[in-house]
Amino acid sequence: MNFLSFRSLPILLSAFASLFCISCSGNEDLPDPDIIWDFAPYSIDFDFVDAQGATYLDPDRSDGLYGKGIIAEFDGKAFEISDWDASPFGIPDQWAKSRMCLALFRGLHPVHSSFSIIHSDETGKLPSYIPSGTCWLRFGEFQSETDMEKNLTLTIPSMNRKITIHINHTFRWKKGKPDIHTTVTIDGKEAVYSEYKQTEKTVLGKPHIISSRVIKIEI
Repeated sequence: MNFLSFRSLPILLSAFASLFCISCSGNEDLPDPDIIWDFAPYSIDFDFVDAQGATYLDPDRSDGLYGKGIIAEFDGKAFEISDWDASPFGIPDQWAKSRMCLALFRGLHPVHSSFSIIHSDETGKLPSYIPSGTCWLRFGEFQSETDMEKNLTLTIPSMNRKITIHINHTFRWKKGKPDIHTTVTIDGKEAVYSEYKQTEKTVLGKPHIISSRVIKIEI
């Protein structure tokens, strides 16, 4: 039978103390259990543009892509747009703004702006606005609290183009607060975004500002 010697006791106590300290330091990053955090799902929004920045998704553009076959490959599955006129945009009941409403994965679909808006920011300057009829594409939704690193491959048969969007999304707790980062590259290059702002009236008649970060993909 093996007995614990007094010589080994200080070493064991030191080891237990180290483990306790590691455990304590790790808990510092965890959220306050009395605070309920709410996270909205996210999607990848993108637009195809020419060298001048004009969109190829303009329905009136003769060499445009609106209504054309665009294929998205993600996680071993292929997605196509079945209805170019359908869009969840402008229907607040269909937006998942909370984890109480889990991410609704719709695959690839268009997003339409149905009205023109010019909204001034706090400096009084006018940011970019969305003219009525503007369209871009959206892929998602995804849960914000789940890490993800995957490729989204877009194929445009009419232009014989294939584009790889690399998505790296991380979620961590840092000093009791969420630390969320989403990094996107297009064919290995950092994505370039354009921020669109819209304003619509809620059911109560109050203005509601919507901001969308749209990736500009030059083709």
